[in-house]
Amino acid sequence: MATRHLIKIRGLARRGDAAAQVELARLYLSGTPGLTPSISAALIWLERAARQGHAEARELIGKRIPLEAALAHGDPAFLLNCYQAAAAAGCTTANQTLAQWLLDTSPAPEHAGALAQAAAWARQAADRGDADAAALLVRAFAAGRLPPLYREEPAHYQRLAATADQPQAAPADFTTILTLLHKPELSASEARALLQYYLQALHGQGPDADAVHALHRAAQAGIADAQFHYGLWLGKFDAEGQRVKLTRALGVPKVGPALSWLRQAAEQHHGDAWFVLAMLHRNARYACHDQAQYLYCLHRATRLGCTRAQTYLGRKLWRNRRAGLDQLTEAAYWLWRAAQAGDPEAQALLPKAIGHAPATSPWHPLLHYLDTFRKHAISEHLGVRLRLAAAFGLNTAEMLWLDPHDARREHCLVVDISARHATHAPRLIAIETVEQQARLDHFVTLPSAQPMAHGPDGQLAEELAALLAAARRDGMPLTLPDPVTPHGLIDVSPDQRGR
Repeated sequence: MATRHLIKIRGLARRGDAAAQVELARLYLSGTPGLTPSISAALIWLERAARQGHAEARELIGKRIPLEAALAHGDPAFLLNCYQAAAAAGCTTANQTLAQWLLDTSPAPEHAGALAQAAAWARQAADRGDADAAALLVRAFAAGRLPPLYREEPAHYQRLAATADQPQAAPADFTTILTLLHKPELSASEARALLQYYLQALHGQGPDADAVHALHRAAQAGIADAQFHYGLWLGKFDAEGQRVKLTRALGVPKVGPALSWLRQAAEQHHGDAWFVLAMLHRNARYACHDQAQYLYCLHRATRLGCTRAQTYLGRKLWRNRRAGLDQLTEAAYWLWRAAQAGDPEAQALLPKAIGHAPATSPWHPLLHYLDTFRKHAISEHLGVRLRLAAAFGLNTAEMLWLDPHDARREHCLVVDISARHATHAPRLIAIETVEQQARLDHFVTLPSAQPMAHGPDGQLAEELAALLAAARRDGMPLTLPDPVTPHGLIDVSPDQRGR
Protein backbone atom coordinates (compact mmCIF):
# COMPACT_ATOMS: atom_id res chain seq x y z
CA MET A 1 0.00 0.00 0.00
CA ALA A 2 1.29 3.46 -0.91
CA THR A 3 2.26 5.70 1.99
CA ARG A 4 0.85 9.19 2.45
CA HIS A 5 4.21 10.67 1.56
CA LEU A 6 4.31 8.73 -1.71
CA ILE A 7 0.75 9.77 -2.59
CA LYS A 8 1.63 13.42 -1.93
CA ILE A 9 4.84 13.28 -3.98
CA ARG A 10 3.10 11.54 -6.86
CA GLY A 11 0.34 14.15 -6.91
CA LEU A 12 2.81 17.04 -6.96
CA ALA A 13 4.83 15.35 -9.69
CA ARG A 14 1.75 14.91 -11.89
CA ARG A 15 0.95 18.61 -11.47
CA GLY A 16 4.40 19.49 -12.86
CA ASP A 17 6.43 20.13 -9.70
CA ALA A 18 10.02 19.47 -10.86
CA ALA A 19 11.38 18.85 -7.35
CA ALA A 20 8.62 16.31 -6.69
CA GLN A 21 9.32 14.64 -10.04
CA VAL A 22 12.97 14.21 -9.05
CA GLU A 23 11.98 12.86 -5.64
CA LEU A 24 9.56 10.39 -7.23
CA ALA A 25 12.28 9.27 -9.64
CA ARG A 26 14.60 8.64 -6.68
CA LEU A 27 11.93 6.45 -5.11
CA TYR A 28 11.57 4.49 -8.35
CA LEU A 29 15.34 4.01 -8.47
CA SER A 30 15.73 2.84 -4.88
CA GLY A 31 12.33 1.31 -4.21
CA THR A 32 9.93 2.07 -1.37
CA PRO A 33 6.84 0.43 0.17
CA GLY A 34 4.03 0.65 -2.35
CA LEU A 35 6.34 1.35 -5.29
CA THR A 36 8.13 -1.26 -7.40
CA PRO A 37 11.66 -0.18 -8.48
CA SER A 38 11.65 0.75 -12.16
CA ILE A 39 14.40 2.43 -14.16
CA SER A 40 12.04 3.23 -17.04
CA ALA A 41 9.54 4.94 -14.71
CA ALA A 42 12.36 6.85 -13.01
CA LEU A 43 13.59 8.02 -16.41
CA ILE A 44 10.13 9.31 -17.35
CA TRP A 45 9.99 11.57 -14.28
CA LEU A 46 13.62 12.63 -14.53
CA GLU A 47 13.10 13.62 -18.16
CA ARG A 48 10.07 15.75 -17.26
CA ALA A 49 12.05 17.54 -14.55
CA ALA A 50 15.10 17.96 -16.76
CA ARG A 51 13.03 19.55 -19.53
CA GLN A 52 11.98 22.14 -16.96
CA GLY A 53 15.64 22.99 -16.41
CA HIS A 54 16.11 21.04 -13.18
CA ALA A 55 19.89 20.55 -12.89
CA GLU A 56 19.69 17.69 -10.39
CA ALA A 57 17.47 15.73 -12.79
CA ARG A 58 20.12 15.95 -15.51
CA GLU A 59 22.77 14.89 -13.02
CA LEU A 60 20.72 11.87 -11.89
CA ILE A 61 20.20 10.80 -15.50
CA GLY A 62 23.96 10.85 -15.98
CA LYS A 63 24.65 8.98 -12.73
CA ARG A 64 21.85 6.42 -12.49
CA ILE A 65 20.33 5.68 -15.90
CA PRO A 66 22.19 2.85 -17.69
CA LEU A 67 23.02 2.96 -21.38
CA GLU A 68 20.47 0.28 -22.32
CA ALA A 69 17.60 2.41 -20.98
CA ALA A 70 18.92 5.52 -22.73
CA LEU A 71 19.18 3.79 -26.11
CA ALA A 72 15.60 2.53 -25.80
CA HIS A 73 14.32 6.02 -25.02
CA GLY A 74 12.18 7.88 -27.53
CA ASP A 75 14.46 10.95 -27.53
CA PRO A 76 18.04 9.69 -27.14
CA ALA A 77 19.47 13.04 -28.28
CA PHE A 78 18.00 14.73 -25.20
CA LEU A 79 19.48 12.09 -22.91
CA LEU A 80 22.83 12.42 -24.67
CA ASN A 81 22.86 16.10 -23.69
CA CYS A 82 22.09 15.10 -20.09
CA TYR A 83 24.99 12.63 -20.02
CA GLN A 84 27.25 15.24 -21.59
CA ALA A 85 26.33 17.84 -18.96
CA ALA A 86 26.85 15.38 -16.10
CA ALA A 87 30.16 14.28 -17.61
CA ALA A 88 31.34 17.89 -17.90
CA ALA A 89 30.50 18.30 -14.20
CA GLY A 90 32.94 15.49 -13.40
CA CYS A 91 30.59 12.50 -12.98
CA THR A 92 32.68 9.38 -13.67
CA THR A 93 29.64 7.19 -14.37
CA ALA A 94 28.29 9.69 -16.89
CA ASN A 95 31.69 9.90 -18.59
CA GLN A 96 31.85 6.12 -18.82
CA THR A 97 28.32 5.82 -20.23
CA LEU A 98 28.89 8.69 -22.66
CA ALA A 99 32.11 7.12 -23.92
CA GLN A 100 30.46 3.72 -24.35
CA TRP A 101 27.48 5.27 -26.14
CA LEU A 102 29.47 7.36 -28.61
CA LEU A 103 32.47 5.10 -29.19
CA ASP A 104 30.49 1.87 -29.55
CA THR A 105 27.89 3.38 -31.91
CA SER A 106 27.95 5.74 -34.87
CA PRO A 107 27.00 9.20 -33.55
CA ALA A 108 25.43 11.88 -35.73
CA PRO A 109 27.75 14.59 -37.14
CA GLU A 110 26.31 17.19 -34.77
CA HIS A 111 27.67 15.16 -31.85
CA ALA A 112 31.31 15.57 -32.93
CA GLY A 113 32.05 17.67 -29.84
CA ALA A 114 30.59 15.06 -27.52
CA LEU A 115 32.53 12.34 -29.36
CA ALA A 116 35.79 14.22 -28.77
CA GLN A 117 34.86 14.64 -25.10
CA ALA A 118 34.15 10.91 -24.79
CA ALA A 119 37.37 9.94 -26.55
CA ALA A 120 39.38 12.26 -24.28
CA TRP A 121 37.88 10.69 -21.15
CA ALA A 122 38.42 7.14 -22.44
CA ARG A 123 42.06 7.84 -23.25
CA GLN A 124 42.68 9.45 -19.86
CA ALA A 125 41.08 6.44 -18.15
CA ALA A 126 43.11 4.04 -20.31
CA ASP A 127 46.32 5.93 -19.52
CA ARG A 128 45.50 5.43 -15.81
CA GLY A 129 45.30 1.67 -16.43
CA ASP A 130 41.55 1.18 -17.04
CA ALA A 131 41.46 -1.91 -19.25
CA ASP A 132 37.76 -1.49 -20.10
CA ALA A 133 38.39 2.03 -21.40
CA ALA A 134 41.34 0.73 -23.42
CA ALA A 135 39.14 -1.99 -24.94
CA LEU A 136 36.58 0.69 -25.82
CA LEU A 137 39.25 2.72 -27.63
CA VAL A 138 40.47 -0.35 -29.51
CA ARG A 139 36.94 -1.16 -30.73
CA ALA A 140 36.33 2.45 -31.77
CA PHE A 141 39.68 2.56 -33.59
CA ALA A 142 38.89 -0.65 -35.48
CA ALA A 143 35.49 0.75 -36.49
CA GLY A 144 36.97 4.09 -37.58
CA ARG A 145 34.92 6.07 -35.07
CA LEU A 146 37.75 7.82 -33.21
CA PRO A 147 38.21 11.56 -33.91
CA PRO A 148 41.41 12.26 -35.91
CA LEU A 149 43.25 13.64 -32.87
CA TYR A 150 42.92 10.30 -31.07
CA ARG A 151 44.02 7.92 -33.83
CA GLU A 152 47.50 7.23 -32.51
CA GLU A 153 49.31 4.17 -31.23
CA PRO A 154 46.33 1.77 -30.86
CA ALA A 155 48.69 -1.10 -30.03
CA HIS A 156 49.35 0.38 -26.60
CA TYR A 157 45.65 0.18 -25.81
CA GLN A 158 45.40 -3.28 -27.36
CA ARG A 159 47.97 -4.55 -24.86
CA LEU A 160 46.09 -3.00 -21.96
CA ALA A 161 42.69 -4.07 -23.30
CA ALA A 162 43.83 -7.70 -23.35
CA THR A 163 43.43 -7.73 -19.56
CA ALA A 164 39.91 -6.26 -19.59
CA ASP A 165 38.09 -9.58 -19.35
CA GLN A 166 40.64 -11.31 -17.14
CA PRO A 167 39.69 -11.44 -13.44
CA GLN A 168 42.35 -10.34 -11.02
CA ALA A 169 43.77 -13.48 -9.49
CA ALA A 170 44.31 -13.79 -5.78
CA PRO A 171 47.95 -13.85 -4.71
CA ALA A 172 49.35 -17.35 -5.10
CA ASP A 173 50.82 -19.12 -2.08
CA PHE A 174 54.51 -20.04 -1.98
CA THR A 175 53.85 -23.73 -2.68
CA THR A 176 52.03 -22.82 -5.89
CA ILE A 177 54.87 -20.48 -6.86
CA LEU A 178 57.45 -23.24 -6.38
CA THR A 179 55.36 -25.54 -8.56
CA LEU A 180 55.14 -22.93 -11.30
CA LEU A 181 58.88 -22.25 -11.14
CA HIS A 182 59.60 -25.84 -12.16
CA LYS A 183 56.79 -26.13 -14.70
CA PRO A 184 58.20 -26.43 -18.27
CA GLU A 185 55.43 -24.43 -19.97
CA LEU A 186 53.52 -21.54 -18.41
CA SER A 187 50.16 -20.14 -19.43
CA ALA A 188 49.67 -16.38 -19.51
CA SER A 189 47.74 -16.41 -16.22
CA GLU A 190 50.46 -18.51 -14.54
CA ALA A 191 53.16 -16.15 -15.80
CA ARG A 192 51.22 -13.19 -14.41
CA ALA A 193 50.97 -14.96 -11.06
CA LEU A 194 54.77 -15.21 -11.00
CA LEU A 195 55.05 -11.52 -11.90
CA GLN A 196 52.63 -10.63 -9.12
CA TYR A 197 54.72 -12.65 -6.66
CA TYR A 198 57.82 -10.66 -7.64
CA LEU A 199 56.02 -7.31 -7.34
CA GLN A 200 54.77 -8.23 -3.87
CA ALA A 201 58.33 -9.01 -2.83
CA LEU A 202 59.61 -5.82 -4.47
CA HIS A 203 57.22 -3.66 -2.47
CA GLY A 204 57.76 -5.69 0.68
CA GLN A 205 61.09 -6.72 2.16
CA GLY A 206 62.77 -6.91 -1.24
CA PRO A 207 62.96 -9.68 -3.84
CA ASP A 208 64.90 -12.81 -2.94
CA ALA A 209 66.32 -15.39 -5.35
CA ASP A 210 62.95 -17.14 -5.77
CA ALA A 211 61.20 -13.85 -6.58
CA VAL A 212 63.82 -12.96 -9.20
CA HIS A 213 63.54 -16.47 -10.66
CA ALA A 214 59.77 -16.03 -10.83
CA LEU A 215 60.23 -12.72 -12.64
CA HIS A 216 62.64 -14.33 -15.11
CA ARG A 217 60.18 -17.12 -15.92
CA ALA A 218 57.38 -14.60 -16.43
CA ALA A 219 59.60 -12.57 -18.75
CA GLN A 220 60.50 -15.70 -20.73
CA ALA A 221 56.76 -16.37 -21.10
CA GLY A 222 56.42 -13.08 -23.00
CA ILE A 223 54.72 -10.89 -20.38
CA ALA A 224 55.73 -7.31 -21.28
CA ASP A 225 55.53 -6.01 -17.70
CA ALA A 226 57.76 -8.87 -16.55
CA GLN A 227 60.30 -8.18 -19.30
CA PHE A 228 60.35 -4.52 -18.26
CA HIS A 229 60.91 -5.28 -14.56
CA TYR A 230 63.48 -7.97 -15.33
CA GLY A 231 65.41 -5.48 -17.45
CA LEU A 232 65.36 -3.01 -14.55
CA TRP A 233 66.55 -5.73 -12.17
CA LEU A 234 69.45 -6.81 -14.37
CA GLY A 235 70.65 -3.26 -14.96
CA LYS A 236 69.92 -2.12 -11.38
CA PHE A 237 67.82 0.75 -12.73
CA ASP A 238 64.78 2.50 -11.32
CA ALA A 239 61.73 3.44 -13.39
CA GLU A 240 63.45 6.72 -14.39
CA GLY A 241 66.42 4.87 -15.89
CA GLN A 242 68.70 5.93 -13.02
CA ARG A 243 71.12 3.51 -11.32
CA VAL A 244 69.89 2.47 -7.87
CA LYS A 245 72.23 2.38 -4.89
CA LEU A 246 74.22 -0.82 -5.27
CA THR A 247 74.55 -3.33 -2.45
CA ARG A 248 76.10 -6.77 -2.25
CA ALA A 249 72.62 -8.30 -2.26
CA LEU A 250 71.74 -6.64 -5.56
CA GLY A 251 74.75 -8.04 -7.37
CA VAL A 252 76.61 -6.64 -10.38
CA PRO A 253 74.72 -4.57 -12.99
CA LYS A 254 74.36 -6.23 -16.40
CA VAL A 255 73.55 -3.41 -18.78
CA GLY A 256 73.71 -5.44 -22.01
CA PRO A 257 71.15 -8.11 -20.98
CA ALA A 258 69.06 -5.38 -19.35
CA LEU A 259 68.84 -3.52 -22.65
CA SER A 260 67.83 -6.72 -24.42
CA TRP A 261 64.88 -7.35 -22.07
CA LEU A 262 63.81 -3.71 -22.10
CA ARG A 263 63.77 -3.77 -25.90
CA GLN A 264 61.61 -6.89 -25.87
CA ALA A 265 59.12 -5.12 -23.62
CA ALA A 266 59.26 -2.02 -25.82
CA GLU A 267 58.49 -4.12 -28.90
CA GLN A 268 55.24 -5.04 -27.15
CA HIS A 269 54.39 -1.32 -26.94
CA HIS A 270 55.37 -0.91 -23.30
CA GLY A 271 55.62 2.85 -22.79
CA ASP A 272 57.64 2.69 -19.56
CA ALA A 273 60.22 0.47 -21.27
CA TRP A 274 60.59 3.00 -24.08
CA PHE A 275 61.14 5.77 -21.52
CA VAL A 276 63.87 3.88 -19.66
CA LEU A 277 65.55 3.10 -22.99
CA ALA A 278 65.44 6.81 -23.81
CA MET A 279 67.13 7.70 -20.53
CA LEU A 280 69.83 5.07 -21.11
CA HIS A 281 70.51 6.28 -24.67
CA ARG A 282 70.81 9.81 -23.26
CA ASN A 283 73.40 8.84 -20.63
CA ALA A 284 76.95 9.20 -21.95
CA ARG A 285 78.31 6.72 -19.40
CA TYR A 286 76.75 3.78 -21.27
CA ALA A 287 77.92 2.33 -24.57
CA CYS A 288 74.38 2.65 -25.93
CA HIS A 289 74.61 6.47 -25.77
CA ASP A 290 72.92 7.81 -28.91
CA GLN A 291 71.15 11.17 -29.17
CA ALA A 292 68.98 10.16 -32.12
CA GLN A 293 67.85 6.96 -30.36
CA TYR A 294 67.22 8.96 -27.18
CA LEU A 295 64.79 11.28 -28.98
CA TYR A 296 63.15 8.41 -30.87
CA CYS A 297 62.55 6.35 -27.73
CA LEU A 298 61.33 9.38 -25.80
CA HIS A 299 58.71 10.24 -28.41
CA ARG A 300 57.62 6.61 -28.62
CA ALA A 301 57.14 6.55 -24.85
CA THR A 302 55.05 9.72 -24.86
CA ARG A 303 52.79 8.48 -27.65
CA LEU A 304 52.28 5.21 -25.78
CA GLY A 305 50.94 7.08 -22.75
CA CYS A 306 53.94 6.94 -20.39
CA THR A 307 53.18 9.74 -17.93
CA ARG A 308 56.81 10.15 -16.84
CA ALA A 309 57.88 10.53 -20.46
CA GLN A 310 55.13 13.04 -21.18
CA THR A 311 56.14 15.18 -18.21
CA TYR A 312 59.82 14.91 -19.11
CA LEU A 313 59.27 15.90 -22.75
CA GLY A 314 56.84 18.66 -21.81
CA ARG A 315 59.34 20.11 -19.34
CA LYS A 316 62.16 19.84 -21.90
CA LEU A 317 60.15 21.64 -24.59
CA TRP A 318 58.94 24.25 -22.10
CA ARG A 319 62.51 25.21 -21.27
CA ASN A 320 63.12 25.80 -24.99
CA ARG A 321 59.78 27.53 -25.61
CA ARG A 322 61.48 30.65 -27.01
CA ALA A 323 62.39 28.59 -30.07
CA GLY A 324 58.90 29.20 -31.40
CA LEU A 325 55.17 28.80 -30.95
CA ASP A 326 55.21 25.18 -32.15
CA GLN A 327 57.63 24.34 -29.34
CA LEU A 328 55.36 25.96 -26.76
CA THR A 329 52.25 24.27 -28.15
CA GLU A 330 53.84 20.81 -28.08
CA ALA A 331 55.17 21.40 -24.57
CA ALA A 332 51.70 22.37 -23.40
CA TYR A 333 50.19 19.29 -25.07
CA TRP A 334 52.42 16.77 -23.32
CA LEU A 335 52.11 18.56 -19.97
CA TRP A 336 48.34 18.51 -20.44
CA ARG A 337 48.36 14.76 -21.16
CA ALA A 338 50.49 14.08 -18.08
CA ALA A 339 48.39 16.38 -15.90
CA GLN A 340 45.23 14.56 -17.02
CA ALA A 341 46.86 11.32 -15.84
CA GLY A 342 47.49 12.88 -12.40
CA ASP A 343 51.19 13.75 -12.54
CA PRO A 344 51.77 16.46 -9.88
CA GLU A 345 54.77 18.04 -11.62
CA ALA A 346 52.84 18.41 -14.87
CA GLN A 347 49.85 19.81 -12.99
CA ALA A 348 52.09 22.46 -11.40
CA LEU A 349 53.78 23.44 -14.68
CA LEU A 350 50.73 23.36 -16.96
CA PRO A 351 49.20 26.72 -15.82
CA LYS A 352 52.43 28.44 -16.89
CA ALA A 353 52.02 27.10 -20.42
CA ILE A 354 48.26 27.39 -20.98
CA GLY A 355 46.06 30.29 -19.94
CA HIS A 356 42.38 30.20 -19.04
CA ALA A 357 39.47 32.12 -20.49
CA PRO A 358 38.20 34.86 -18.14
CA ALA A 359 34.99 34.23 -16.22
CA THR A 360 33.37 37.28 -17.81
CA SER A 361 33.92 38.61 -21.30
CA PRO A 362 33.41 42.14 -22.70
CA TRP A 363 31.63 40.46 -25.61
CA HIS A 364 28.71 39.34 -23.45
CA PRO A 365 26.84 42.72 -23.56
CA LEU A 366 27.04 42.73 -27.36
CA LEU A 367 25.75 39.16 -27.55
CA HIS A 368 22.98 40.06 -25.09
CA TYR A 369 22.03 42.97 -27.35
CA LEU A 370 21.85 40.65 -30.36
CA ASP A 371 19.81 38.02 -28.54
CA THR A 372 17.44 40.58 -27.01
CA PHE A 373 16.70 42.96 -29.88
CA ARG A 374 17.51 40.83 -32.92
CA LYS A 375 16.91 43.94 -35.04
CA HIS A 376 20.17 43.99 -36.89
CA ALA A 377 20.93 40.76 -38.68
CA ILE A 378 24.60 39.90 -38.96
CA SER A 379 26.37 37.32 -41.04
CA GLU A 380 26.67 33.83 -39.64
CA HIS A 381 30.45 34.12 -39.88
CA LEU A 382 30.58 37.20 -37.62
CA GLY A 383 28.05 35.68 -35.21
CA VAL A 384 30.15 32.56 -34.78
CA ARG A 385 33.32 34.62 -34.31
CA LEU A 386 31.64 36.80 -31.66
CA ARG A 387 30.55 33.75 -29.69
CA LEU A 388 33.99 32.20 -30.08
CA ALA A 389 35.54 35.41 -28.71
CA ALA A 390 33.14 35.41 -25.75
CA ALA A 391 33.88 31.76 -24.94
CA PHE A 392 37.67 32.20 -25.01
CA GLY A 393 38.10 35.85 -23.99
CA LEU A 394 39.56 37.05 -27.31
CA ASN A 395 40.14 40.71 -28.05
CA THR A 396 38.79 42.45 -31.16
CA ALA A 397 41.81 41.83 -33.36
CA GLU A 398 41.90 38.15 -32.38
CA MET A 399 38.16 37.83 -32.97
CA LEU A 400 38.50 39.23 -36.50
CA TRP A 401 41.70 37.54 -37.64
CA LEU A 402 41.95 34.22 -35.83
CA ASP A 403 41.40 31.15 -37.99
CA PRO A 404 40.25 28.28 -35.72
CA HIS A 405 41.14 25.77 -38.44
CA ASP A 406 44.80 26.54 -37.77
CA ALA A 407 44.37 27.42 -34.10
CA ARG A 408 42.44 24.39 -32.91
CA ARG A 409 44.30 21.76 -30.94
CA GLU A 410 43.06 18.90 -28.82
CA HIS A 411 44.10 20.56 -25.57
CA CYS A 412 43.93 24.29 -26.27
CA LEU A 413 43.21 27.12 -28.67
CA VAL A 414 46.37 28.60 -30.20
CA VAL A 415 45.76 32.33 -30.51
CA ASP A 416 48.31 33.69 -32.97
CA ILE A 417 47.58 36.61 -35.30
CA SER A 418 51.17 37.87 -35.47
CA ALA A 419 51.13 37.49 -39.25
CA ARG A 420 48.52 40.29 -39.34
CA HIS A 421 49.33 42.16 -36.14
CA ALA A 422 53.08 42.49 -35.59
CA THR A 423 52.78 43.45 -31.92
CA HIS A 424 50.52 40.54 -31.01
CA ALA A 425 51.97 38.02 -28.56
CA PRO A 426 50.77 34.46 -29.28
CA ARG A 427 49.10 32.66 -26.39
CA LEU A 428 47.39 29.38 -25.57
CA ILE A 429 43.92 29.15 -24.02
CA ALA A 430 42.69 25.92 -22.46
CA ILE A 431 39.56 24.22 -23.80
CA GLU A 432 37.78 23.53 -20.52
CA THR A 433 34.03 23.66 -21.08
CA VAL A 434 31.46 22.02 -23.31
CA GLU A 435 30.49 25.50 -24.55
CA GLN A 436 34.02 26.22 -25.75
CA GLN A 437 34.16 22.89 -27.56
CA ALA A 438 30.76 23.56 -29.11
CA ARG A 439 31.83 27.00 -30.35
CA LEU A 440 34.84 25.48 -32.12
CA ASP A 441 32.75 22.66 -33.55
CA HIS A 442 30.24 25.18 -34.90
CA PHE A 443 32.94 27.24 -36.58
CA VAL A 444 34.50 24.38 -38.54
CA THR A 445 31.11 23.45 -40.02
CA LEU A 446 30.92 26.79 -41.89
CA PRO A 447 31.41 26.54 -45.68
CA SER A 448 34.28 29.01 -45.58
CA ALA A 449 36.36 29.51 -42.46
CA GLN A 450 39.07 31.78 -43.85
CA PRO A 451 39.76 35.07 -42.04
CA MET A 452 37.75 37.86 -43.67
CA ALA A 453 38.84 40.87 -41.62
CA HIS A 454 40.93 42.18 -44.50
CA GLY A 455 38.93 41.11 -47.52
CA PRO A 456 38.34 43.57 -50.37
CA ASP A 457 36.46 45.93 -48.06
CA GLY A 458 37.27 44.68 -44.59
CA GLN A 459 33.86 42.97 -44.48
CA LEU A 460 33.82 41.62 -40.92
CA ALA A 461 35.36 44.71 -39.32
CA GLU A 462 32.95 47.05 -41.10
CA GLU A 463 30.03 44.83 -40.15
CA LEU A 464 31.13 44.95 -36.52
CA ALA A 465 31.43 48.75 -36.62
CA ALA A 466 27.93 49.02 -38.10
CA LEU A 467 26.58 46.79 -35.35
CA LEU A 468 28.14 49.01 -32.67
CA ALA A 469 26.67 52.11 -34.32
CA ALA A 470 23.23 50.49 -34.35
CA ALA A 471 23.56 49.68 -30.66
CA ARG A 472 24.39 53.31 -29.89
CA ARG A 473 21.31 54.47 -31.82
CA ASP A 474 19.25 52.08 -29.71
CA GLY A 475 20.60 53.72 -26.57
CA MET A 476 22.96 50.85 -25.70
CA PRO A 477 26.53 52.13 -26.08
CA LEU A 478 28.85 49.13 -26.08
CA THR A 479 32.62 48.92 -25.66
CA LEU A 480 35.04 46.39 -27.13
CA PRO A 481 38.26 44.91 -25.72
CA ASP A 482 40.19 47.21 -28.11
CA PRO A 483 39.05 50.05 -30.39
CA VAL A 484 37.93 50.00 -34.02
CA THR A 485 38.71 52.87 -36.40
CA PRO A 486 35.89 54.84 -38.11
CA HIS A 487 36.44 52.74 -41.24
CA GLY A 488 35.81 49.58 -39.28
CA LEU A 489 39.41 48.35 -39.28
CA ILE A 490 41.81 47.75 -36.42
CA ASP A 491 44.36 50.57 -36.45
CA VAL A 492 47.48 48.90 -37.85
CA SER A 493 50.05 50.02 -40.37
CA PRO A 494 49.38 49.50 -44.12
CA ASP A 495 52.22 47.00 -44.51
CA GLN A 496 50.70 44.86 -41.74
CA ARG A 497 47.30 44.91 -43.44
CA GLY A 498 48.72 43.49 -46.61
CA ARG A 499 50.46 40.56 -44.94
